[in-house]
Amino acid sequence: MNGPFFLGLPTAADLGAAPDRAIVAALDANLIIAVRVLDVLHPRSDDGDFTDDPLMLLADSVRACATSLHTLLVAYDDLARRVAGQDPR
Repeated sequence: MNGPFFLGLPTAADLGAAPDRAIVAALDANLIIAVRVLDVLHPRSDDGDFTDDPLMLLADSVRACATSLHTLLVAYDDLARRVAGQDPR
């Protein structure tokens, strides 16, 4: 899968400093599961052939949106860590 990868779960200390990271981790985990299920139900062909199957087209759209949302969640999580003083950068 070339989609999003799970951010990981924040520790209790992480959540004490930035509780909003819990929902970010939960959303990210659900995105990963959704994309993996779509990969099973609607696998992409490796030959690059175009499909007019409406479910496959929608599955591809969901994958693209999930990847974009994952990028935003990573950015939010990174900023939440920095604001809480948990990131050494």
